[in-house]
Amino acid sequence: MREGLLPHGRDAFGSVRVCAHKARPALPDTPKFVTERRISDRLKVEEDMNVTVQIPDDIAARLCAAGGNLSRRALEGLALEEYKNEHITKAELRRLLGFSTRYELDGFLKAHEVWIDYTVEDAHRDAATLERLGF
Repeated sequence: MREGLLPHGRDAFGSVRVCAHKARPALPDTPKFVTERRISDRLKVEEDMNVTVQIPDDIAARLCAAGGNLSRRALEGLALEEYKNEHITKAELRRLLGFSTRYELDGFLKAHEVWIDYTVEDAHRDAATLERLGF
């Protein structure tokens, strides 16, 4: 166990989830991926991936001092970038972040200034469709 970590994998600030085992030798800047199997409510097997990010203790302390759950902030940052780069869909983003409604996701996207790509032409096309349908 790295110096400064508590037995439950939390640092002295109590909000950072860190790896509680000794790091295995790896190439510099190479992420370590751990895959776990779990059984969902419908008894189908799903794969979940845990990603461990190694952060120097001094930087982790400053990031924790900024407030909020660092693990959650890292997940949100990764998920948001993948959505903005069109690597995941809006439904996948909602699932990844654990939001139960689209409304919650829309609030999250608005808070992070991520807007839908809706042009004036899209609005005209939608208006024409509604008119054609009698609305």
